[in-house]
Amino acid sequence: MTNCYGLTTPVHDSIGIAFDPFLGAANHSCEPNVAVIMSGRSASMRALRPIAKDEEITVSYIDDRNPYETRQAQLRERYRFTCSCRKCVSHDYYDQSGPNYSKPEPSTFTKLDHARSDHTAPQAAIKICTDILRSRLSLPKPPPITAEPYAGARTELIGRLLEIDDLLPALRHSAKRYFDIDPVRFPQPFEPRRVTNAWALLRVILRLNDQPESPLTQELFVEQAFDGVVIMWRLIGEVRRSVGRSHGPGEFSDLVQRLEAEVKASITAAGGARAVGYVEQDPEGFWERFKGWKDEVDY
Repeated sequence: MTNCYGLTTPVHDSIGIAFDPFLGAANHSCEPNVAVIMSGRSASMRALRPIAKDEEITVSYIDDRNPYETRQAQLRERYRFTCSCRKCVSHDYYDQSGPNYSKPEPSTFTKLDHARSDHTAPQAAIKICTDILRSRLSLPKPPPITAEPYAGARTELIGRLLEIDDLLPALRHSAKRYFDIDPVRFPQPFEPRRVTNAWALLRVILRLNDQPESPLTQELFVEQAFDGVVIMWRLIGEVRRSVGRSHGPGEFSDLVQRLEAEVKASITAAGGARAVGYVEQDPEGFWERFKGWKDEVDY
């Protein structure tokens, strides 16, 4: 089962393991040119960049965003080989970020693995991830928030906050990931992880919008006269434009199209045929105000 794949939903929620002889034949690279996307009982390989004629198709067996030492240790332990791809040969600890930042304690990665465990309670995982994120600031030369294990800890933190329905910090951290982290880590707008993270942010906004009487929704949207529909519509449009390349046809693409149609119908019903154009123009600058929410997280 060495070359089995984690079985996930189209938005990368883990639901089991899968084995496919064709997919299992792909070799590893820490700079893969394709990603494997699951959709129901099918799977596809989606190109992450232009692939030259006769170029080998490669996938990443591990989280290729981890620093060199962590990637090599995981590959030796799980797959019994040493990677010599271009990214590993360069030996830069933070790769594109440069080697001059302070390295986290090795135990930080172990702590993150513990936070990710199904056996770790949400509150405990939230504390672990928050401590990891704050520990970056105590280093002599703090690495960027885009580096691991900090970006991974933030993603785990967002999931755990949503698990206990703590929507305000989940929204702030999701906004920080969307604006400050993903464009650096995933420069291509159609990178599957960037698309699913944008979808996750959209889902947080939708959850708030579906609870109009909650104190949090009243505080964010009513008292501050903030129109969350503008944010929803912009995120839906971004995901819809990218999903064809990131995931291709299937469950996720169908879900995005259905949601776009539902939100468009809701906007039209509330404000008439011209309302969609008004929302797209955003004359009151709600999107720029939304960007400021990410700065309410200082770690």
